[in-house]
Amino acid sequence: MSKFKTRKIRPLKAAGRGWRETAVFWVAGLAFFFLLPAAAIFGYQKFYEDKIYPGVTAGSFKLGGMTRDEALSSLKQFGDRVDRDGIAFEAEGHGGNFQKSKVGTASFSLGDPDLSRTIITFDFSETVDEAMRIGRQGSITDKVKSQWQSLTNGQKINLRFRLDGQEMERALRGEFADLEEPAIDARMSFNGDSIEIAPEKIGYGFDYPQAVRDAENILRELSGGSVSLLPVEIYPRIRKADTAEAVQTAHAIRDLAPLVVQYGDGKQITLEKETLEQWLEFQVVDSAQVNDRLNASGQITVGFNRARAEELLQSLARETDREPEDARFQMKDGKVVEFGPGLAGLRLDIEEAYVMLNREIISQKSRQVILKSQPVSPKITVKDINDLGINVLIGTGKSDFSGSPANRRHNIKVGADALNGILIAPDEEFSTIKTLGEISGKTGYLPELVIKGNRTVPEYGGGLCQIGTTVFRVALDAGLPITERQAHSYRVVYYEPAGTDATIYNPHPDLKFTNDTGHYILLTTKMDGNELTFELWGTSDGRKVELIEPKITNIVKPGPPKYIETEDLEPGQKKKIESAHNGADAQFSRTVTYADGRVAEKTWQSHYVPWQEVWLIGKAPAAENGEQEAKSSSGY
Repeated sequence: MSKFKTRKIRPLKAAGRGWRETAVFWVAGLAFFFLLPAAAIFGYQKFYEDKIYPGVTAGSFKLGGMTRDEALSSLKQFGDRVDRDGIAFEAEGHGGNFQKSKVGTASFSLGDPDLSRTIITFDFSETVDEAMRIGRQGSITDKVKSQWQSLTNGQKINLRFRLDGQEMERALRGEFADLEEPAIDARMSFNGDSIEIAPEKIGYGFDYPQAVRDAENILRELSGGSVSLLPVEIYPRIRKADTAEAVQTAHAIRDLAPLVVQYGDGKQITLEKETLEQWLEFQVVDSAQVNDRLNASGQITVGFNRARAEELLQSLARETDREPEDARFQMKDGKVVEFGPGLAGLRLDIEEAYVMLNREIISQKSRQVILKSQPVSPKITVKDINDLGINVLIGTGKSDFSGSPANRRHNIKVGADALNGILIAPDEEFSTIKTLGEISGKTGYLPELVIKGNRTVPEYGGGLCQIGTTVFRVALDAGLPITERQAHSYRVVYYEPAGTDATIYNPHPDLKFTNDTGHYILLTTKMDGNELTFELWGTSDGRKVELIEPKITNIVKPGPPKYIETEDLEPGQKKKIESAHNGADAQFSRTVTYADGRVAEKTWQSHYVPWQEVWLIGKAPAAENGEQEAKSSSGY
């Protein structure tokens, strides 16, 4: 028997206690490892629950840690500075003259709100909404990744804004026109029997499209500073070295005198040698083929100066032209009743006559030209209306222009007359701008003064938004599809109720609608006191129209008055040119129920910015010291 006693070992029991202790340790460790970051992430998200996550910037503005209201307030301060001070531009002319100027967020009309236009519109609300969305979209993993990226590397968003580049460029061209030197083409003059040639001259201007892009970058970055206009050379199209053949032609044309021009019913005038010498000039055969490096060889000819020739042609047209008279009618018992027959007119086409003068005299060397006036049919005859089945009123639109100044009332009348009697074919898209045609002094419109930058310039088109708005309303009432419409930037008293207006400006924006009735439509217009009424006559197709009155929300008070310095007033004298208007949102809807049961619903939404009161204030004339006095001296 052994001296040693054996002891029973229970390894399983001992081993069992160690495994449980180890497992508890690891589980606790893992739980701590995962729960702590989760708790940190939860706490981080909870802390920024109503704030923008750190690292988010809009341009140079740090928005991280701000609430929505704080971010809005910060961005609006930037907007207020831009609205108050504008964007600074500077340029140096070829002669060394230096000029600074500012372009604000709007151009202002001295007589008609139709010509006051916003140049820069900010959407701070959408900008902040985009900042708030960072780190809050997608799955939990996506959110955490976005939050981490913002915290470590930052995330940048762009300021939401709209800049009317065309309007800003027009303002800049007006501001810096005095520093430009236009290119001068080689030109001829007659001295007895010889022709003398003055040489061409390179001109100097500025890269305005690039200046607009630079302004956009300043706004996008929410930064200060000014935009320097880049100088560019402007090359003439005609140079002396290329005119030898054209000079010979000019001699030959002058020697044709006297020339006879017949017009009208047996009338004629004579073009003497002196007249031809004043009319003849060098011209480019095809300007599209001439590049900007004076490479115009072989493309120079002679022709008649358009302005001088057309001056004579217009005087001839005044003698012979007769405007057509549209038939006048009234609706009685569902039928058109005539009370004024139409009368054909007669018109000399000025453009065609100018082309004929050049073709017959310059190209054909003819000594006699016959200009023929063309008959012009009335837009509307009673027979046309009855044959086309136009027998019922399908829509009416009205607007009130009480308080309009004389020029505005005149332009409304000219525009309304241009639309009166227009026939719109089935499936035709009606364009207000296209139908109005040329808008200028030649077509009877009167100008209004508009402040662009620091200049006051005449501009045509005042009152035409009254036309656009009334067309919009008559098309709405008729249940016709509206294919293009843009609201004004701010509320205008002439176009209340808000939300039912339409701004038009050649070439865009336009007011368009489509005739989907399957029949011709006749548009008639009339002015009665301060009320403008448009009516659409056609054939009933059984459609019913329901319009819901506009709902006005989000009313925003305008900022403090804006003061614009001008030398057009005595120093210190003040003149109010714009009244204050609240900003607001407007919404209304229309339901069209067709005879076959189809239903078309559409909602129109309009956003109007608050429009501050605007005053002109007279300042002392700029000093004349060899260098143009800076119109403004700093950015914003």
